[in-house]
Amino acid sequence: MKGKIDLNEFDGVFRLSDVDALYYMVIPSGEYLYISESVKSIFGYTAKEFYETPLLIKKLMHKNYKEYFDQKWENLKNGEFEPFYEYQTVDKDGNAKWINQRNYLQKDHNGNVIAIKGIITDVTNYKNLELELKHSRKRFEEISQTSSDWIWEVDKDGVYTYVSDRVEDFLGYKADEVIGKTPFDTMSKEEAKRVSGEFLEYVSEQKPFKDLENVNIHKNGDLATLIRTQKSKQF
Repeated sequence: MKGKIDLNEFDGVFRLSDVDALYYMVIPSGEYLYISESVKSIFGYTAKEFYETPLLIKKLMHKNYKEYFDQKWENLKNGEFEPFYEYQTVDKDGNAKWINQRNYLQKDHNGNVIAIKGIITDVTNYKNLELELKHSRKRFEEISQTSSDWIWEVDKDGVYTYVSDRVEDFLGYKADEVIGKTPFDTMSKEEAKRVSGEFLEYVSEQKPFKDLENVNIHKNGDLATLIRTQKSKQF
């Protein structure tokens, strides 16, 4: 029966991948009619073991995602379809793995769901990096709130994406009044023209600079001279 599944033509591609696997599973039995050999590099179990154990994926679910799996499986059996799932599993060696699964349903001529097929991708490295970035961002914000300096962040277009609360001491504006604007919004037209070329060149290339002097207009109308320093983004 496995030889009759059209997905066999993709096996050569996924056999070479260590992060993706192709599968075809019957609903509601959970029997695998096809799964690419690359599945072993993701879960540690061979394709043969998946064929011999219907719904093996359920047994691999991380304890925090067992309820998640049960809910999604019941939804599938009832014809409720989601184009992708993201969950955590435990491989054969006991390692936690983050999985992204893209799904395609197969229905019979009466519209009943009879199978699910799709692609499983190991996104563990991506998720770990994402968590590290979140941690770094949190530390950055904690440090900036205790600093006597006004700490800011802009995107490649020079738009503020983060501003510490100290901005109010320098320019009279609260942080949420500044985010989404550019440094030039608090300068005169002449000053913005003078500074913008050099400033945008630095930020667009994420190049560090130091002691860029610029005159800003305080919320109360007074002039405020600032010395800006930018470090390369590290998170």
